[in-house]
Amino acid sequence: MPDADAPALEAQTLRDDLDSITPQGAHDVRLVSDYRAYTEALERMARLLAALARPG
Repeated sequence: MPDADAPALEAQTLRDDLDSITPQGAHDVRLVSDYRAYTEALERMARLLAALARPG
């Protein structure tokens, strides 16, 4: 599958972009934390799917 790693790289970029967010209050801190957990899981899933798509 061509470009099988693209979704994982995009998820990693989203996760890395969270470092530029400065939460304003406890609610924002929770949202950023939840979003970070989501993007980490998304990245893991994308990497697993990419590994399955590779021949051999």
